[in-house]
Amino acid sequence: MCHQGGVYGVIPVKRLRDSKSRLSSILNPNERATLTLLMLEDVVTNIQSSELVHRVLIVTPDEHVTRFAKELGVESLLSNSDDLNLDLENAVAWCSRSGAESTLIVLADLPTLSNEDIRNIIEPTFFNSAAVIAPSKDGGTNALFLHPCGLIKPSFGVGSFERHMLQLGSVNAFVRVYRSMSISLDIDTHEDVQELLQKKNSFRHPPKSLIYLEKLTSKRLSGPAKEG
Repeated sequence: MCHQGGVYGVIPVKRLRDSKSRLSSILNPNERATLTLLMLEDVVTNIQSSELVHRVLIVTPDEHVTRFAKELGVESLLSNSDDLNLDLENAVAWCSRSGAESTLIVLADLPTLSNEDIRNIIEPTFFNSAAVIAPSKDGGTNALFLHPCGLIKPSFGVGSFERHMLQLGSVNAFVRVYRSMSISLDIDTHEDVQELLQKKNSFRHPPKSLIYLEKLTSKRLSGPAKEG
């Protein structure tokens, strides 16, 4: 049985200087870095408010992000690579050594993620090997719950939903696919930003990243960014 008390959350974050490069036509480097940190804070807040995740670990090669993690009151693991899946593999191993029974990997750019999404993913299941996978709109993976922690190796990136499903099939795990509009929206493009802004009236408490984007003028969002 998957025990909720043993779930550790893992959130990978790139170097801030490399974050959200596809938004460079509408946001300057400082704005992209700020947006990345605010989305990370939104994700951490909703994971914590679900009250089902025992510990949260941010894995990153960026020391600025580790300092921000400390401000958020969560743990961090400073990596020495820019390999997302290697970093995640090391983070999952850290969780296992620290006593985790299950690991929930969540990407950091999901501002509309809700604590209800987290609860729905970490739903108890009576299987020794189990996984829940939340796909992105483009065939990637936005969240991956694994019990036990090292059930499969993380394989995030383009086409990762299919790769993860194939891996899970090879270990005969029970697999549940979790689909939700709020977890499928990751912010990578101008169109993603526009979609997020269109949802502004649907939140009782808008995400900090959305509030930040609203403060940027519509002219700024539709035109080239100034150098910064």
